[in-house]
Amino acid sequence: LPIYAFPSKWFGLGGSLLKSVFRYATKLIAMSKPMAERLVELGAEESKIEILLPGIQNLAFTKQPVKKIERLLMVSALKEKKNHLLVLEAMKLLLSRGIGIRLSIVGHGPLLESLKVIASDFGLDKQVNFEGSYRDINELAQYLKNSDLLLHPSKRAPNGDGEGVPRSEEHTSELQSQFRISYAVFCLKKK
Repeated sequence: LPIYAFPSKWFGLGGSLLKSVFRYATKLIAMSKPMAERLVELGAEESKIEILLPGIQNLAFTKQPVKKIERLLMVSALKEKKNHLLVLEAMKLLLSRGIGIRLSIVGHGPLLESLKVIASDFGLDKQVNFEGSYRDINELAQYLKNSDLLLHPSKRAPNGDGEGVPRSEEHTSELQSQFRISYAVFCLKKK
């Protein structure tokens, strides 16, 4: 259950439970600065919060600057908050305009089968590859090296889950300097 939704659970008792956790915890771990700020808003003591950024350390490879974008990459859990549907809709639009770029989706999760059906319904069978999970850091490096654009179009899901956007904001400058890869972070809202 996302912490954003927790205080209102169980007729407000979730908030009381959080206050007890905050009072007795010696350390609270946040995965981003915005998540740490949200913990403070919910009543946590700032001095107890430590920000530990998730990610990959020591992923060594170089990549030449991209001149033409042909190969897109998404590396994430296949969950609603990761917004794969938005990317598939964009791919469908691009294909209808004669732009046939390719997309590799690396990851697994509960939406795998429905995303495959949507991709097929959109006529994207030849443009979209569902790669499954990467086996090790070297395989991830290969996916990154072989792509032109890394996509991360996170959104807040209806259940409140959505830490992907803050995490990507924390990592984009590090990503550019570590990987020297062209990337884009999409934080889009549908109208």
